Amino acid sequence: MSVIEKVQKNDKFYIVLLKDGLVTVPKQWLIDDKKYTYWLSDVNTAQRMNLIKSCAEVNLEWEKYEIECRYGTKTYKRAREKEKLAEKISDINTILQMKKKINVKENYAVRKL
Repeated sequence: MSVIEKVQKNDKFYIVLLKDGLVTVPKQWLIDDKKYTYWLSDVNTAQRMNLIKSCAEVNLEWEKYEIECRYGTKTYKRAREKEKLAEKISDINTILQMKKKINVKENYAVRKL
C-alpha cells in the first residue's frame, strides 16, 4: 500500500516527513501535489503549534521543504495522535534494524572462527 493512499481530499491536517522527522501541517501549507510544505523553523514550538492548529495562512517568505506525505486526517488532535504513533513505530523499526545488523555481524564472526 502506498503512503499516499492514507490521504483523502477532504483531510485538513497532514503528517509529513521532513528531513528531521515527522510533523503535522495544515493542508494549505502543502504545495506541488503535496511534495513540498511551507515551514517555520525560526519560531518557537508553541508559536508554531498555534499557527498549525489555527490553519494559519501561509506567508510566502516561509521556507519550502521537500516532504513525504504520510497520513491525512480531519482534526489536529487525530493528526498528533497518528504522528506520535508513527514516531514510536519508527523507533521500533530502527531498533529492529540495529539488532539485525548486530546479529549478522555476530553470525559472520562465528562462521569466520
